[in-house]
Amino acid sequence: MKFFSLLLLVVSFCSFSAQKKTERLYDFDHKVFYQETRVSDGHYLLAVEADSYDHFEKQSVFLLRYAAKLCRSSQFSLVFETGVQEFKALPTHPRPYQPSLTATLQCLSLKIEPVN
Repeated sequence: MKFFSLLLLVVSFCSFSAQKKTERLYDFDHKVFYQETRVSDGHYLLAVEADSYDHFEKQSVFLLRYAAKLCRSSQFSLVFETGVQEFKALPTHPRPYQPSLTATLQCLSLKIEPVN
């Protein structure tokens, strides 16, 4: 019985530590809220929270700069999942609510050191 309870404790600890941790952060330079989920070494899920139509440019520039920072300026692949806004210089109707700008980041170099 002792062995079974010890085994259960070890299994529950392993499953708890394997969960991905998502952090909600704020960048003061670009004035955006964003979420970062580290999937594995050099692989991240990033989401920049939607703010306004005019703010989209800052959100996308922030995402590119932050990706370069996470990958230590090495080559990376950034795949946008949702939130890319349609551009119309003179819209004829109100713009709909935009979802957060989300992307999958994959650092292409083999050796990735953690960002402090």
